[in-house]
Amino acid sequence: QHRASSVRQVASTLPCLRMDKFHQSRLRLRLLSRCLLCSNGPAGAPNTRVSSCRSVSALCPASCVKPELQRSMLKASTASGAPQTAPNARPRSRKRTRGGGPSGASRRVVRRKRSSSAARSRSCSPELTVPPPRPPPPVRQRTEGNKVAPIPPRLQRRLLRAAGLMSLDRLLECVEDNLEQFTALNIATALVWVARIALKKRAGSDIEEALGQDSRISALCSLVVKLVPSMSVSMLVGIVWALGKLRILDIDVLEAVAARLGTDIRLAQPRYLLMLSWGFAAVGYQHPDMVAVIERAAFANRAVPSPSDACNISCAILASRASPDLPFVQSLLRIVMQSLDHDANAGSIGSHAESPASSVHLSDLASLLISLGNTSETYVLADSLLAKSAVYFRKHAGEVSTEAVCNILTAFVRAQRWAEAWDLVVSFKSCFVSGLVNVRPGHLVVGIWALARIVLQGGADLSFLVGREQALRSRAACIVPFLEDTRQVLRLVWGFICARIYCSTELLQAAAEHIHGQLRKNSQDVASRDSADVLSPAEFCSVVWCLASEGARHQPLFAAVGDRLCAFCGELASKDLVDALWAFAASDVAHTAFFEAAALRFVEDAELCRSLTFTDAVRVAWAFSAALENLELQAAVVQLLLPPPLLNSALSAGGENTSMPACTWPLLHIVLAVHEALRNGPGCSHLSLCAEQVAQQIRSKAGAGLRRELCAVLPKELHEDICQVAGFSQMLVDAALPAKRIAFDVVSNALVLVDLITLKSLPSGAAQLRRECLRRDGWSLRLIPKESLSSPLCRDALGDLLKNHGLEPARCVAEGIHSAPVVVEYERRHHQNTVSMQQPCAASRTNSLRIII
Repeated sequence: QHRASSVRQVASTLPCLRMDKFHQSRLRLRLLSRCLLCSNGPAGAPNTRVSSCRSVSALCPASCVKPELQRSMLKASTASGAPQTAPNARPRSRKRTRGGGPSGASRRVVRRKRSSSAARSRSCSPELTVPPPRPPPPVRQRTEGNKVAPIPPRLQRRLLRAAGLMSLDRLLECVEDNLEQFTALNIATALVWVARIALKKRAGSDIEEALGQDSRISALCSLVVKLVPSMSVSMLVGIVWALGKLRILDIDVLEAVAARLGTDIRLAQPRYLLMLSWGFAAVGYQHPDMVAVIERAAFANRAVPSPSDACNISCAILASRASPDLPFVQSLLRIVMQSLDHDANAGSIGSHAESPASSVHLSDLASLLISLGNTSETYVLADSLLAKSAVYFRKHAGEVSTEAVCNILTAFVRAQRWAEAWDLVVSFKSCFVSGLVNVRPGHLVVGIWALARIVLQGGADLSFLVGREQALRSRAACIVPFLEDTRQVLRLVWGFICARIYCSTELLQAAAEHIHGQLRKNSQDVASRDSADVLSPAEFCSVVWCLASEGARHQPLFAAVGDRLCAFCGELASKDLVDALWAFAASDVAHTAFFEAAALRFVEDAELCRSLTFTDAVRVAWAFSAALENLELQAAVVQLLLPPPLLNSALSAGGENTSMPACTWPLLHIVLAVHEALRNGPGCSHLSLCAEQVAQQIRSKAGAGLRRELCAVLPKELHEDICQVAGFSQMLVDAALPAKRIAFDVVSNALVLVDLITLKSLPSGAAQLRRECLRRDGWSLRLIPKESLSSPLCRDALGDLLKNHGLEPARCVAEGIHSAPVVVEYERRHHQNTVSMQQPCAASRTNSLRIII
């Protein structure tokens, strides 16, 4: 009886075993044979053997048992005595010996002796009841108005199987085929998985734009509005999160979700609050009561969010342009500051190897500071948070990633906390050296921009980046085509220039092509500023200023920018207008419409002329002198910009005014040389005073090398005639021969520019204006590359040039010795970034003059 009880216990656990059908059948057959060996119960008691067999038969489905086993079980369950042999069963074969013959006697079956009737009555157990069959799973239903429609049970599996392939096409095909049968769960699942797959396969904003216009996504959003009342909080939060990731602004869906969550969000988890607030902020949807609803839910939940969750929820709420003075936001900020205080009081830097679990994550804190910097309001709580964050970042400088460092510096720069920003740069010095080249494109842009702003404040020395400039330029040139926003390209180039890292030709060319391509897409509406790809008027001025300051020119881009600036010339700030005019003139680009519109604005607005500083007035006058073709308008606007009293006061101060940039006097000298009406003042010569200021400036050593080359070519009696002043305008040059009225200048950054389309070197606007001034005096100006000064080719070219002007050189130039192409390279800036131009030189003497521009 004990064995029968054990057999029943084992048989009841068979369905839970992980065995194939064949082994389950064999195990059930052995259990059945054990039950058949048990003895019968007492008189009047149910048959133990029969009940055990029925139990095993009930636990054994017919589809899992072989036919022989089914017949044995049926025979055992119907018999009341000893087991009988099935009619179709084969006789048991005798055991054979090793030689192949029978063993002699059949195997005997040994049975247990029957116990007494008293013992049988004590050990007899009641009959085992067969458990009822498991009911079928309930059929899910969906409600369509007053009708109830059944749902296919495998629709969710099919949807998840399509999502598991990470294919948007397969997933959207499944949505299109089964959209009429979708429930609230299916809709939420489909939208969330579409957002996940789009995030992993994102290439710019093309996927987001395509999904936003897809009719299947629109149909899903329409179903959301209908089924919002039957959705749970998790489904609604997932839908808002998916719309935020896809940047789909569906007002109907968001309003319905906001109205529904206003009643059921009280007990939501902090994670749901984070996803919900972020989703509304990502699409730019501002619900009037949503911030208050989230606040009530956070307080009703009674679960204090972690410092990192507090940072993320605050970022999402501030991104929706909510005020930082909200009590809910302030309570979250206090949670963050308490965590920072706890970390500051925990001990010194070496007292713990890792941050405690309750500390705020460094990247989350950086994101919070950036969100606070984007708000226009300033308040005491933000200042306190910035001060404590600076200490926290310096303490954990070794744990911060390079991308987080870029965000941290951006936050402190926007808050204009320059001293703390410079201290952080010193703390993160090793991080910049090792990881700035490998960060993602967006973080590289904000990192370079933040460093440039700190350098402009005079508090940063980026000498630790020496040796990494070329790698940074190459990395920047590679990421320009992948930047989504045109403003990021502009900030990247501007940051390289102002951080004194400077740009390579490849970077300038990639940036110019990118910006020009964006402008061509929006060329149908020149006066429009609503498109995301079109820059503001001030940013257009920055584009041309960046290219001109690096000695580069992109003619189609300058023309497109000039067309747009004509429409906004009356709205430009004075500083932006000055930069744009100088950039066009320095790049030798004469945009007639823009210059005439700017000149008329200065003539009509006298207050604008008086608001300029003396240096800006000189820059504008020089730009009009170089690029304005209307001579009458040019003379009028220059006299308004530089009246005689202003010139007298500026020239009388002279070198005593140390705050004036050094470039002011050379530009003013050119303006006075062009406009004879401004040369003389009351009782003084403005031109002579300005020439004295220019002569006091430090000249390059390349001019001395050029004069030595001339001395090597000219006869000795003409060496004393070499001077550095040319023409009646007293133009300061590197070398001049008054007898033949010819002047020479060594190529510098201000005299030569690079055409980004042809990659050739051309004279700049400054060089052309100097040539024009000397041409009026009957002189000619020649430019000589610096790298060719000490070469025999330069001396041969100088000898040929002087011979053409009637001077016999000291030695003859051999013919036929220069048959190979000559590559002239000159250094741009001090960062060893060269621009090559090939100028073929033939065997004749006259072709060797091509070395001189």
